[in-house]
Amino acid sequence: MMEPYHRVCCGAVLGAVFAIAALSPQPAGAQYADAVSAAVVGRMTDLTTGRPAEGLVTLIAGHPDNLVETARTRGGMFQFGDVLPGPAVVLARADGFAPYFGELTIEERKQSDVRIGLLPEATTSGFVLDGNGCPAADARVHVGYSRALPGAGLFSVLTRGRTVTQAGGAFVIAGLVPGTRISFQAERGGRLSNIVTVTVEPGIEQRGLVLRLP
Repeated sequence: MMEPYHRVCCGAVLGAVFAIAALSPQPAGAQYADAVSAAVVGRMTDLTTGRPAEGLVTLIAGHPDNLVETARTRGGMFQFGDVLPGPAVVLARADGFAPYFGELTIEERKQSDVRIGLLPEATTSGFVLDGNGCPAADARVHVGYSRALPGAGLFSVLTRGRTVTQAGGAFVIAGLVPGTRISFQAERGGRLSNIVTVTVEPGIEQRGLVLRLP
């Protein structure tokens, strides 16, 4: 069975990570008989309503050969076939939901049933100011998650340097994992701002974050 790392706040798949999924997966039966492979099936839902969630699910599994495969849900359902036994990672993303990261162990000739519950994404907005207290345009805002959160590195990659402030120094970052401490820092011209750490809530936009460059 699936063991979500962050069950109450993991939700959905990741632009940077899905670049991996664009690669052609290696055949699962290249070095192993088909008899030892197994299917992975599952359902992705809105954790708050129980309704099916439509999006993308990526499975990374297999050793020594890696199977990297992406499926689009239909009615919230998804399926992967001919997966090698052993540990695997599941990543998922759906519009309006927070990213999801979980793991499971695939057993020989035994179908794995995965249930992914997504929470609404969190959003943070604010301003970046320069050393004179004026709005700082073209500053990149970086996001970091606590290392105590499994999947933190992947979540950080999704938003690291993705957001650039507008002429008025404003920024908005969506797709954040709620219910955990998240750090924000701005960078422009090699100069780093102060770090502000907040906890964001699902489906809520936390406003008024201010980052100050030296």
